[in-house]
Amino acid sequence: MTSTTPESAGKPPLPDVLPFDDFAMDCYLDEIQRHVGRALNAARLMDKAIAMRRSLGFNVPPSPSSNAEGQRLHEKAFDHAETVVSETAMVAQLIWPKTKNGQMGPGETKPERDQRMKFAEGRGAAIREALSVPEDSPIRSRALRNSIEHFDERLDRLMMYSPRIILRNNIGSKDMITGIEGLEEMHLHHFNPEDGQYTILGESVSLPDVTRALQALDRQVVAAKERLAARHWSATRRPWDPGGPHL
Repeated sequence: MTSTTPESAGKPPLPDVLPFDDFAMDCYLDEIQRHVGRALNAARLMDKAIAMRRSLGFNVPPSPSSNAEGQRLHEKAFDHAETVVSETAMVAQLIWPKTKNGQMGPGETKPERDQRMKFAEGRGAAIREALSVPEDSPIRSRALRNSIEHFDERLDRLMMYSPRIILRNNIGSKDMITGIEGLEEMHLHHFNPEDGQYTILGESVSLPDVTRALQALDRQVVAAKERLAARHWSATRRPWDPGGPHL
């Protein structure tokens, strides 16, 4: 006798799950490499925009022309910083997928959700092993993950109650503004160029540390893809082919 749940009643049995093989691994590595590349490019552009903004002077009375250029560079710096954060958060999701208490997708039953999360747990472990990613990597920062997973919830809480103060897109030390209780959580986006700390609603992450971790990860992805290519060539090579994989 087979028992059913309300979610699975009347539905056919779940199909067998395909293995997380080299084909699947290569697909995930491609995605990781793509997001890492975007994050690193944004980090370079952010550093350039901040350096150019510094050249105009942060604290001197600006001329109309320098003020307009300074504002443009200021906005560009935050645009690029947010790209670093969001792209790195995507990388973190691919490497450390959520494997517990996940929401069901559209039309997905609980058994289907459980099967998907079990697959995610296994492929996440395989990816981390292939890339030798440390568990304490800055890429795994809670501030990065929360920037896309719980951003709306935290902004809602800040907007619901008095004093409803939002400090947006400030560059400088976080104590540049004083006299407000609970100021830390009021920084919607804040960047301190002295130590590279980027703050989103009270949670901070070191962008220089993230950038270095991404650079190391990029090298690991390249190496992992080369190993996959070599393994594929070894499995499919013909006896008369003396060459190796064309990398």
